[in-house]
Amino acid sequence: MIRNQEVIVKNMVAEIEAVIRDDSHVPDLPPAEGELGKLSLAIVELTHLLEARFAQLHRLMELTGQVNTGMVIDEVLEQVFVSFRDVIPYDRIGVALIDPDGEHVRARWARSLATQVMLPVGFSAPLEGSSLQQVMTTGQPRILNDLEAYLADHPDSHSTRLVVAEGVRASLTCPLTAMGKSVGFIFFSSFRRDAYRAVHADLFVAIAGQLSTIIEKGRVYELVLQAQKESERLLAKLTRMNAGKDRLFAMVAHDLKSPFSGVQGMLELLVADLPNMSKEDIHRDLKMLSASASETFSLMENLLQWSTFETGEALYRPAAHPVDKVVARVFSLVQAAAHRKDISLVTIPNPQAAVLADKSMLHSIIQNLVSNAIKFSQPDGRIVVASRTLEHWVEISVRDSGVGMSPATLARVLQAENSHSTYGTAGERGTGLGLNLCRNFVERHGGTFTGTSEEGLGTTFTFTLPRAQPVAAN
Repeated sequence: MIRNQEVIVKNMVAEIEAVIRDDSHVPDLPPAEGELGKLSLAIVELTHLLEARFAQLHRLMELTGQVNTGMVIDEVLEQVFVSFRDVIPYDRIGVALIDPDGEHVRARWARSLATQVMLPVGFSAPLEGSSLQQVMTTGQPRILNDLEAYLADHPDSHSTRLVVAEGVRASLTCPLTAMGKSVGFIFFSSFRRDAYRAVHADLFVAIAGQLSTIIEKGRVYELVLQAQKESERLLAKLTRMNAGKDRLFAMVAHDLKSPFSGVQGMLELLVADLPNMSKEDIHRDLKMLSASASETFSLMENLLQWSTFETGEALYRPAAHPVDKVVARVFSLVQAAAHRKDISLVTIPNPQAAVLADKSMLHSIIQNLVSNAIKFSQPDGRIVVASRTLEHWVEISVRDSGVGMSPATLARVLQAENSHSTYGTAGERGTGLGLNLCRNFVERHGGTFTGTSEEGLGTTFTFTLPRAQPVAAN
């Protein structure tokens, strides 16, 4: 009897040593009775537990190596899904990250044995008041072994409803923490109820710890890439702006030369011939001088406004302004130019049209559009300014009966950063800066700027600005 017990104990020791050596062949223990039999069964169970634990640790070491070699998060998660299914239970793994605002959780990655993934990547839900907030706060895993029952108690949980529809019946959720900060969650899910026990949590937490490291590395890498792309974008924009500035100033210098030369030449003639000139001749030349000076001043004013806007020095002070009042002021300033070409200026009154806008920018928008309409209208033309109140916006249009333009020309005129020399029906010079300013000022208010035109039938420019309550005229 004693001899038989010695043999059993000897075999037990041999089995334990084989497990320690990680020997693939473990001897079978002979059957035993009584306490010795219980010890034998306990050793068998311990052996199997140690084998599973060794396998888990081996997989964890492999995972650590993958993380340290710099594999991206998607590749590592794929490896996790493939590598651990024979040692821990799951049919689905999902990862969700906390948005930078800290207020939402967004699905980042998922792999499932289901025929259809119901909870898609990109799905977002508020973090505040959710069950995940407690997981984040405590830093402890959460086990839900009956998701159907959980859904019955929490019918508003849309994410639970989706994974249950996918076939998931149990889940174990681990927080992802990097640099002492919660960054997201990893969800291990099973199609079988009661799949998880506390014994699984330690391994899942270890996996989550490794994944947290690579997620943080990936985030830093993405931030570096974003910063690099933003720098490249800004550099390209600055290069375009600098080239555009050079072209613009060369064009402006050329276009300013003609009116200045004309003013200088007419003044010299006036000085030389004034004693011999009739009143009609003097009046004619003074009108030409006035037109040249007005053209030069308009060009210089647009250039100054453009420079101020581009350098970010333009002040933006929105207030309520009645559209009819601003249009009346603009008409009083451009009346002389319209009169020279016998052009009628018409406004359709709309007392309800008041906009929330910067006064200087609003005035500049309307004046530039009306001035352009005068420039490109034939004598005896007609310019109409109208407004229409919408729920949150006021739509303002400036329509002329001028020469119009082709669709290709209109598209080029409406292009961002467009500038080119233009000539009106009476030879008036322009640079396209006025329309550039209009578009930029409108967009600064959050509005839209569009245009329609037909050759020979005129052009209409339309823009929207935020609506304000009607104000009394000052």
